[in-house]
Amino acid sequence: MRQRRCWVERTSSRPCTDKPGRPNVDESQFTRIEAIINSMTSKERHNSAIINGSRRKRIALGSGTTVQEVNNLLRQHTQMSKMFKGMGSMAGGGGMKAQQRLLSQMQGKQRFGR
Repeated sequence: MRQRRCWVERTSSRPCTDKPGRPNVDESQFTRIEAIINSMTSKERHNSAIINGSRRKRIALGSGTTVQEVNNLLRQHTQMSKMFKGMGSMAGGGGMKAQQRLLSQMQGKQRFGR
């Protein structure tokens, strides 16, 4: 059996990866996400707000996944778009409070400090 070369030192608590700075990922999850996105129309890809229940069902059937998995992907997309919009407001001078609010949103509504 071929030994896998690890870029992270053995004493580190980080997982062993194939490339430096890149954690292990489940490739099957990427293929599932790709199938869901490929099952969407171009209008749905550009504007996720138009995806209603019947469209979600069609996307799930076309991608071979469940409606719940489609919902999870759309929820993640919404969270990421909100996060990036928040980062844009920080670049415009939002300051420390906006940065702390963004961090709390990213970590499941946990509060830091006070």
